[in-house]
Amino acid sequence: MPRRHDVTPYITELLCCAVIDFTLIETAKMKRIYPEASLAWVLERIQDHPQNRIAKLPPWAYKDMIDAAESDAETATSFD
Repeated sequence: MPRRHDVTPYITELLCCAVIDFTLIETAKMKRIYPEASLAWVLERIQDHPQNRIAKLPPWAYKDMIDAAESDAETATSFD
């Protein structure tokens, strides 16, 4: 009789990944960050980003960058 594969470890890993994904999405929403834009920003930067500085890529780093860009844009238009 063939032996059945135990799928429990795979299901557990899948659930852990889902929990992490949902946590990141909800955290981004609470901080008024678009999760899709934040993820796209991270994916653009992660390939050339130093491994020892991965902590610099959380969703709120994206929010800080966007806020700084908006502030710069407001400052530039106020002098016109």
